[in-house]
Amino acid sequence: MEVSRSIGDRNLKKFGVISTPDVYKCTLQDDDEFLLVACDGLWKVFSVEDALDYVLAKFESLKSHEFPDNFARSQSVVNQLVNEAVRRGTTDNVSAILVTINSAPKTNKP
Repeated sequence: MEVSRSIGDRNLKKFGVISTPDVYKCTLQDDDEFLLVACDGLWKVFSVEDALDYVLAKFESLKSHEFPDNFARSQSVVNQLVNEAVRRGTTDNVSAILVTINSAPKTNKP
């Protein structure tokens, strides 16, 4: 079914199978810290709010001086998020991209 959705299988359109992605347009604000893009495997076991809380908590728990740069820290967080989706029992593939905006999300730790 997922493959049919991704390629837009014409024969299945009469059954409601479409390949139209969910697209949201928003204006970035000064206090925006990151953008999370993920496939439906993640969203089957995380609500938007749960994913946000999870990512923020992980950034809070990771000390920035333990990583060579912000990319490595963000990569660690998104890898943990994907692994948590699998642990929660998603039955779909899971991929995610975490893009930090301007700087790393704010934490109280050095």
